[in-house]
Formats: sequence, C-alpha cells, structure tokens
Amino acid sequence: MLGLVLVGMAVGYPSAAIALFITQSWLAALVTLSLSGLLAMLSFGLRLAVIPDDRASSAG
Repeated sequence: MLGLVLVGMAVGYPSAAIALFITQSWLAALVTLSLSGLLAMLSFGLRLAVIPDDRASSAG
C-alpha cells in the first residue's frame, strides 16, 4: 500500500507543478494532482494484481 502511495506522489506532484506553471491556477493544479496520482496508483496496482505469483504455483 505504501508503494502505491509513493507512486501516486511521484507522478502527481510533478504533474501538478507543471499544471500550476502552465495555468497559474491552484485549482487546476489540485485537480491534476488528484487525477494523475489516482491514475498512477490504479495502473501500478493493476499491474501488481495481474503479475502472477510464481511461488504459489511452485508450492504445489
């Protein structure tokens, strides 16, 4: 769970900074932070959920 939060922060904060620089609007920056962080967390979480666990299949 902490990894998902860190991925969301790593993607969300730079995206928000770019949005703030371009639009000069804090609201646009907050929306960008929320959406990009959420999408990064969902895509990373989905990737983790789709990768099969090899240890379970070798255990029998």
